[in-house]
Amino acid sequence: MTNALLATGKPVLVNFFASWCTPCLAEHPLFMRLAQREGAVILGIAWKNKPEEARAWLKKLGDPFLYAGADFDGKTGLDWGLSGVPETYLIRRPRHRALPFPRADHRAGRARHHPAFPRVANHESSQS
Repeated sequence: MTNALLATGKPVLVNFFASWCTPCLAEHPLFMRLAQREGAVILGIAWKNKPEEARAWLKKLGDPFLYAGADFDGKTGLDWGLSGVPETYLIRRPRHRALPFPRADHRAGRARHHPAFPRVANHESSQS
């Protein structure tokens, strides 16, 4: 992943996922909606996943990612502070600290939201 991918002029979500991850499957429709309806910039990193399995998973479910890469040995995830998948980070501007993005709470049927993070749907109004 390069700084150019993060320099889109708007907030970027970086999602660590895996084709074998059941919670990743559950939250995938949310990323599809964010990319298609809201125009969200989402970068995906397949964590400890075989490339052919990750590609097949995205082909079957849809690919919401502007760019998708792989973290075969999990070291990149460790650099990000990852403890497992799924995990998503919000980057407001390049070179700023990545913030964990609130994960969807599927039991309650809604996303958890922390007041410190802007809602992605309102990302245009949160830029300054």
